[in-house]
Amino acid sequence: MINKVGGPILLYSGKYINRTDRNRVEKLLSKIGNIYKVKESEIDAYTHLSSCSPAIVAEFLRLYVNVLMKEKKINRQKALKILIEMLEILALLLKTDGFKIIPQVCTKGGITEQGIRIMDNYQGTFFKDLTHSLLKRMEEVRKNMETKSNHLYIGKFDAVELAKKFGTPLYVYHGEKIEENFKKINLAIPYEPKQIHYAIMCNDRPPILKILLDCGAYIQANSLKEYKLARKVGFSNERISVTTTNMSTKDLKEFAKLGAMINFDSIEEIIRYGEIVSECKSKNRKIGIRVFVYQQAMEQHATNAPYLPKARVGIKQEKFSQLKEIAKKFDLKIVGVHGYLASNMLDLGPFLKLNRFLLDCAKQFPDIEYINFGAGFGIALKPDEEDFDWEAYGENILALMQEAEKFFGRKINFKIEPGRSLVGDAGILLTEVTNIKNMDFWKEVGVDCGFGVFARPYIYKWNEGGYHPIISANKFGQEANEIYTICGNSVLQSDYLAEDRKLPSLEVGDFLAILKTGAYGATMQSSFPGMRRAGEILVYRDKIKVIQKTEKI
Repeated sequence: MINKVGGPILLYSGKYINRTDRNRVEKLLSKIGNIYKVKESEIDAYTHLSSCSPAIVAEFLRLYVNVLMKEKKINRQKALKILIEMLEILALLLKTDGFKIIPQVCTKGGITEQGIRIMDNYQGTFFKDLTHSLLKRMEEVRKNMETKSNHLYIGKFDAVELAKKFGTPLYVYHGEKIEENFKKINLAIPYEPKQIHYAIMCNDRPPILKILLDCGAYIQANSLKEYKLARKVGFSNERISVTTTNMSTKDLKEFAKLGAMINFDSIEEIIRYGEIVSECKSKNRKIGIRVFVYQQAMEQHATNAPYLPKARVGIKQEKFSQLKEIAKKFDLKIVGVHGYLASNMLDLGPFLKLNRFLLDCAKQFPDIEYINFGAGFGIALKPDEEDFDWEAYGENILALMQEAEKFFGRKINFKIEPGRSLVGDAGILLTEVTNIKNMDFWKEVGVDCGFGVFARPYIYKWNEGGYHPIISANKFGQEANEIYTICGNSVLQSDYLAEDRKLPSLEVGDFLAILKTGAYGATMQSSFPGMRRAGEILVYRDKIKVIQKTEKI
C-alpha cells in the first residue's frame, strides 16, 4: 500500500506470481515510493505502521494542541507550524540515531522526563488496546474484502442480504457512523463548557437517541412530544433545550411544571409563560430567547429568507427593551440567546456572521449563561461539494467565546444544535428495481419507494436541495455505463428520486442504495398515495436491531 503523498510501499508476493511479473511490479512501484518486502504473516503489523500511524500520531498531536489551546489560549495555526518544523527535525534524528534520541532529549529531572513518565504509565493499557483493536479491524476488513462480491456492505452486513431478509423499502442506520460524527464535531470545538444538542426532528428513533445519549449529546426538542420522548430515552431535563413557535397554553403549563429550558420565539408567549409561572409559583424563572435573524445581516442566508414580506421566526432586536421590561414584571431572568441560520449549509462564511451577530445580541443581557448558535450545518450531497469545515468553525467559536468570557467576566456555555451532520450520512435507503421503462431518449428506472417513503427529492427538487447519491447495492464497484432517471412507484407526475445518474446496467430485481438518508427520511414518510411504510433497522456493534418492520400488504 502507499499513502496519498508517497511513503513506504509494502510488497508481498504470493505463490501465484512468477519472478518476471514480481520484478516488473517492484520496478514500477519503486518509482513512486520505497519498497519494503514483507511476509504474509507480517502484513497487518507493518500496515499498522505505514498506513495507520500517520493519522494516529496526527490525532495525538491535535489533542495535545487542543489541551494547550484551552489551558494557555495559544494560536492553532502557529502551534501547527511549530509542530511541523519539529517533526521534520525529528524525522532526521530518527534516521541517524533511532530511538536513542529519547534519552538524549529527555534530561533527568526535567520537564520532558515528566511527560515520558506519564506516557510510560499508560503504555501497558492504551497502546496495547490500540494495537489489538487495529489488528482486529484489519482482520475484519480482509474478510469483508474476500466475500463482498460487488455487494455494498454496511458495517459487516451485506446490504443485499439485508434487503432480502427485511424487505424493501428499508432504511438502514449505521450506529458507529453516528458515534464517529459526534466525536468529529466534539473534538473540532475546543471551547469548554459546550453542549452539542442533537436536533431530534431529524430522526427521532429511540435506538439512535440512545447512541447519542451514550456519546454525551444533549437534545434540542421542537415540541412537548419530542421533549417527553427524550426524557423517556434517558435524557435528563438539564440535557434538553426546547425551541419552537406558537406553543399552546396547555403545553406552556406542562413545560413550566417540568422545568424545561425554553428559547421563546415571541414576546406574547413570554407574557403567557410569565402569567403561568406566577400562578403556579414555579421556581424555574430562567428563559432563553430566539433572536430574529435579519437577512441583510447574513446576506442571502437566513431562517426568514423563504418569505421575507412576512418573516416570522424570532424576536427582533428593536423589541429587546420591551422584552426586558416584561421579564422584570414577571421576575423572569433571560439567561440565553438562540439563533438559527438555514438548512444544510456548507459555506462557513454565513455561520461566522451569525456567530458575531448572536454574541452582540447576548451582550445586551447581563444574566447570560449560554449562547445557542443553532443548527443548519450541512453534509456534502453532490459530487462537487465539500464537507462543512468543523475545524475552522471551532477556531472561530473559541475566539468568540473567549471574547464573551472577557465581556461577562465568567464562563459562558456554548451550545449548537446539529442534526443532519450527526445522522444524515449514517443512513441508507435500500429499494428494489421494479421496472425499467424505455422513454426513447432516456430510460426510467422504477423502484418500490417514492414520495410516500422518501419525500426530500420531491419537496426540495431532486437536482437541487433534494439531491442524494445513489449507487447499485448488488453491482457495487461495477462500471457505471448507463444513464438512468429514477422514479418512485406512485402516480404523482413529479415523483422523481434522481435524474440522469450513471449506474451499472440495471435489471428488474436489482437493489439500489440511496445514500445519506439518515436525516429527514423515515421521519417524513407519509405512505401517500397508498404506499407501504418502509422498514427501519439499526446496524450497530455487529448486531441488527429492528426499529420498524417493512409494512406487508
